[in-house]
Amino acid sequence: LSVNKMEKCVEEQKENCLLEVNKNKINLDNIETKNEHKLVYLNNIIVINSTFEDFLKEIIKEIKKYGKNIMKQKQDNQSYLEYLKKNLNLDIDKEIEICEYYRLIRNKYIHNSEDNVKIPKLLNDIKINTYDSIKFDDFVIFSKSTLIVAKKIYDKIEYDYEKILIENIKKFLKYRNNKEKFIKIFTEYIKTEFKEENVNYENLFNYIHGS
Repeated sequence: LSVNKMEKCVEEQKENCLLEVNKNKINLDNIETKNEHKLVYLNNIIVINSTFEDFLKEIIKEIKKYGKNIMKQKQDNQSYLEYLKKNLNLDIDKEIEICEYYRLIRNKYIHNSEDNVKIPKLLNDIKINTYDSIKFDDFVIFSKSTLIVAKKIYDKIEYDYEKILIENIKKFLKYRNNKEKFIKIFTEYIKTEFKEENVNYENLFNYIHGS
C-alpha cells in the first residue's frame, strides 16, 4: 500500500464523509442529528485508521525484505507505529501522537469501551476533540497526519537495491546485455514500487550481466 494509494483513500473518504453529513440538510443543533454526524465521523476515522494500519504492516514487511534498516523484534505491547518510530528514529512526535490518539478513539468505539481516551499534553495547541465531541475537523487532522507520517517513513527507508534486483531478477534478465535499457527499466521500476536514492547502477548491471 503506497503513500499515493493512501492519499487517494483519504480523499475518497473525505468526500464520502461530507456527502453523508450533508445529504439531508438537517438542523445541526438537533441532538439526534449531532449524534448521527458523530457516528459518521467515527466511522470515517475507522476507515482511515484501517488504511493506515494496513500501510504500516506492509511497510514493515517491505523494510524487512528489501531494506538495510535494522528492525528489532516488535514487542507485544507496541503499536505498529510505535515500533516504526523506534526503529526508524522518526522525529515527528506531534503527528505520531495524533495518529496514536485517534487509534485509541477507534478502539474505544469498536470495542464499546468505557475507558477514557485523554488528549495528550503534546496536542494541547491543536483543535482536536474528545471522543464525545468528535467532529469533521478530527477526521481532517487525523488523515493529514497519517500522510505526513507515511511520507516520513518512506524518507527513512534505506533500500538494498541488490536485494530488490535479486528478488525480481526475472523482470530484468532480458536486459542483461543492454546496460542503457536495463538502467532505464530498473529506474522506472524502483520509482514506481520503491524510491530512487543512491542507486549504484554499475554494480547492479554487473550483477545481472553475469547472471
